[in-house]
Amino acid sequence: MIDLNVSLDMVIKARAGTTVLEVIGLLLAVFRLSFRYRIRRLWWEDAWACAAFLFATTYLTGTWLDLLYRRPTSTVGLWMYVFSFNSVIWFVRHSTLLSVARIIYPSPKLRRMVFGIASVFFSSYISFMAAKLWYYCHDLSWMNNTLYFGNALLPLSTNLIIFELTTDFITDAILIALPIKLLWSVKLPTRQRRMILLIFASGITVTLAAICRATCQILELNSIVSLIMDAEVRTLRVVGFSY
Repeated sequence: MIDLNVSLDMVIKARAGTTVLEVIGLLLAVFRLSFRYRIRRLWWEDAWACAAFLFATTYLTGTWLDLLYRRPTSTVGLWMYVFSFNSVIWFVRHSTLLSVARIIYPSPKLRRMVFGIASVFFSSYISFMAAKLWYYCHDLSWMNNTLYFGNALLPLSTNLIIFELTTDFITDAILIALPIKLLWSVKLPTRQRRMILLIFASGITVTLAAICRATCQILELNSIVSLIMDAEVRTLRVVGFSY
């Protein structure tokens, strides 16, 4: 394990900065959902966005509980943010895909393809979460360690890191390739083309963040991993809730 001598005070200051992005993302989510409710245009994409909003709130609460408090409160916070992290990422992906389906409504073939991709995404999410839950629950002795500033922490195994990175890379590659296909094969209004480009940009950003996070996880840079998770999920939420 590499020791970068990152202090608790440094992590708190960095997390405070990413929390600003978090609040922006949550406010955008509230605005988006309330606006679409007022104009009576709520759809399945908004249901996924609402679920992501709830898990985003759980993630924010859990990260601060784990950072500012001691056990057992910190351990509760750890469980909250460790599992809500992946849920936010995947639910925003589903919301994004269904946003694409809404845009390409006149094309039944492309729409069926998007729904098929969404089914694969959900299966990948369930598979990873089941593996992660087993990893955390099959031996609870890790809850007594002091790896994270005196609190408990269980770094993912190499196999789980590779599994997560592989699914992240494939799904984000699809989210990058799909907008390109749409821009070339479907004639869209300017506003919808801008939305497609935003989806494309968010896919690239999240992919780079996932690669960086996996690298730090393999090197066991535990304090850095938590901050990358913050930046990754909060940036994705700001972009994802803006559609």
